[in-house]
Amino acid sequence: VGSRQYGSVIFVPKSDKEGQGRIAKKWKEYNMQKDGARTKGNLPYSIVDIEPMETSFFKAEEYHQRYWEKQRLRALVGIILLAGASGAYDAVAPFSSLQSIFGNVGLDLPSLESVCNASFLVGAGWMLLERLVDRSVSVLNDGDFVNLVAGKR
Repeated sequence: VGSRQYGSVIFVPKSDKEGQGRIAKKWKEYNMQKDGARTKGNLPYSIVDIEPMETSFFKAEEYHQRYWEKQRLRALVGIILLAGASGAYDAVAPFSSLQSIFGNVGLDLPSLESVCNASFLVGAGWMLLERLVDRSVSVLNDGDFVNLVAGKR
């Protein structure tokens, strides 16, 4: 579905000695016959293509692995911080009373909006830095992907 970059494809080796292409076709047919016939991501199994691996396959950088699993907490925190930066918590947050308490002691607290803005910018900068630093793309040879998924490598 959509571009080839994000397509659901099972690649089988060109020299398919173990019959992996046949096994993949049986897997697809079996799952298409089940009730609902949907993947865990709620996509139909019919969109899964089975193709021979014509070129090298690359393992992406670490931050791409299990992306949504890692990023959903960051996304939630980002939304909460953006809401705070826009003043959404002004009516419910007791920060004005804290400001008056600490102001009497001589401490000048930053506003909640400023703290949320700064926290969001630090987090966004950290994500960009993470992507700039991690350039560990590697070529996977025949069998490497299976070993990688099985935890043998």
